[in-house]
Amino acid sequence: MRAIGMTRGQLGRLLLGEALMTGICGIMLSLLSGFCIGWTFTGWTRAWMMFGGLPISLSIPWLTLLKGICFAFILCVLMAALPIIWLVHKQDENGGLTVI
Repeated sequence: MRAIGMTRGQLGRLLLGEALMTGICGIMLSLLSGFCIGWTFTGWTRAWMMFGGLPISLSIPWLTLLKGICFAFILCVLMAALPIIWLVHKQDENGGLTVI
């Protein structure tokens, strides 16, 4: 992207946007698959266990989920921030600090 004229600042914003989108999509996919897997295994225990297995009521621990979502989102942003900061504040070939 730098070769076709994108500034370091623009590239940093692009990479941060990609990291945020990756984090959001990962969180949404994890929630969806977790709900499906939990519901499926609850149904399996009811079908295969003697005395009916687990109750088939949907109980979602929202506070625990919110903590996990926040942790995943913050971790995603932090892991992307270090290379982005390095890229944006990288020294050019002359030794001067370029912040664009």
